Amino acid sequence: MVEAMQYGLSSGSMQKNFNQKLVVLLIAVVAVLPIGCENSESPSGDSVPRESSATTKVDAQCDALLETIWTMVQPRNLGVSSDQVSVAALLNEMMTNCGDPSLLAIDDQAQSMLQRLFDEDRAKRIQSDRFFIRDIDHIRDALWYRDVTRFASPTAESDLDRVVDVFYYVVRNLMLFESPRSDSPETVSIPPLVPWEFATLGIGSPEQRAWLFANLLRQMRIDAVIIQPTDQADPDDWLVGVLQNGEVYLFDMRLGIPIPAEDDPVEAPLIRRPATLQQVQKNDQLFRNLDLGDDRPYRLNSKQFQSVDVKLIGSGAYWSPRMEQLQDLLTGTRSVLLFDGLQDTEFRTGLLNRVAAAGENLWETDDISVWEFCDEQTNAFEHLTEQQQQLLEIIRAPFLSPIPIESMNAEAESIEELGIVYGEPRRQHEVARNAHLTGNLPEAIRDYLRIQLIGNFPPVPKDVLIPEEFRAALVSVMDPTIRQFHAVAAEQARYWSGVCQYERQEFEIASRTLENYLNHHRDQGTWSTAAKYLLGICLAKSGNRAAGARTLGRVDESDPYYHACQLMIKRWKDADSSESAEEESAP
Repeated sequence: MVEAMQYGLSSGSMQKNFNQKLVVLLIAVVAVLPIGCENSESPSGDSVPRESSATTKVDAQCDALLETIWTMVQPRNLGVSSDQVSVAALLNEMMTNCGDPSLLAIDDQAQSMLQRLFDEDRAKRIQSDRFFIRDIDHIRDALWYRDVTRFASPTAESDLDRVVDVFYYVVRNLMLFESPRSDSPETVSIPPLVPWEFATLGIGSPEQRAWLFANLLRQMRIDAVIIQPTDQADPDDWLVGVLQNGEVYLFDMRLGIPIPAEDDPVEAPLIRRPATLQQVQKNDQLFRNLDLGDDRPYRLNSKQFQSVDVKLIGSGAYWSPRMEQLQDLLTGTRSVLLFDGLQDTEFRTGLLNRVAAAGENLWETDDISVWEFCDEQTNAFEHLTEQQQQLLEIIRAPFLSPIPIESMNAEAESIEELGIVYGEPRRQHEVARNAHLTGNLPEAIRDYLRIQLIGNFPPVPKDVLIPEEFRAALVSVMDPTIRQFHAVAAEQARYWSGVCQYERQEFEIASRTLENYLNHHRDQGTWSTAAKYLLGICLAKSGNRAAGARTLGRVDESDPYYHACQLMIKRWKDADSSESAEEESAP
């Protein structure tokens, strides 16, 4: 395995050396820039206000450097052809000369707020004017979130429809992974991960689902918070609350469903109308509708939510003035939300006051705090142990695929003498995954197909001759680790192709792809349960609720998906019964 991991390290070292040389060159350019970001004058001599446009405050050289940084930080590039260290160094030098220093000022009210919400170290990091490595991930992720919100809700007719669509996007793209609790003797098999990492792997805990959901909604200028009982007895007793139109709509990230409102249309394959906090406070039946019976009740009840605590979702980068300073330079196609300040600005009410206002009669300002999970995970990801780092490299290794055969001994007299030499990883699987995450679905589907075709055998250049007598047995002498990389990549590609087709609303095609996955891997595949779950929904959306229910009925009772699957089976059976009753009563 170590030998195989060296493939990624060798190409990464070459890229890092190139990036370092590029940054040294660009920093030298930035160092001689004039401090030219003050308000400029128009040809008539009148002062042009700061808000008018970026071109009046950023000269051509600053803009060119910003464009270079913007190219390096794109989701398709960062970590592939550029790296965070290089981008951070260049960005810090550029902002010294091109940023508006007045945006870094923090008044006494903001200082007091930071002291109330954060410990000293986190408050200092938020106030720093220097960009950290994690900030480069934050910028990349914001661009990714923006892309997702543009394609995840293609047919929504209202903002609430868009919220529900984005919620289901998160659920189907992050296979539920339950981490053992902190007091559990079990060891966690997945290292701490940040959004781009766990989305790339396609897995997520309920908390990670909530983190991604909230960040996607933030790009839509919609706030989401953690809602938990004030007297929380179980760490699982929480929901995500989406603040919109004066309501707090509730979503269960563990089950992967909105809490259904009383008037949710049963004929829809999935729940489309979430209940609100006020509704569940008054009507416990909304929770009881999620019971599977007396022996398997839903974990929450109305009494728990009579008094709630509210937690703001997000990492410190969103609340840092340095992000506001950078966002001030972004216009046109570069526009993206990097800064979501806790305190009010001249352009927008701060997050803390927005959440306080949305909770009128539901919670007090003192009930609001910051959810620790996001920064804890970010800190842990930055300081992975050596064992965790090695595990993550192993988990990510299939993205190096394909690893081609570069040469072999064509004159070998026995298969043992072939002397197979492998070339540099082509990382086509990683490129396909990046295309998938950023919404370039046709490209992703095409490249996933190529990965499937080489699942059992790496590519061989045309000029490499394989002795005819050894062709059938060649697989037996290939590096078993590289064979495993290709096999895992092919399995991922087979499942993720179905997810891409779902995103394109091609439900019948997606059904065939997911059935192919299940036929190929049976119940032994990594994605078998997720494939059943998504196949069931595809069938229901294609008009065959009975077949969808049979598919979900194959999910084992011990599986984390079981509860949600049973609820959907009941929903679809009720819809079929309702339709049959209407047909019988028709004249």
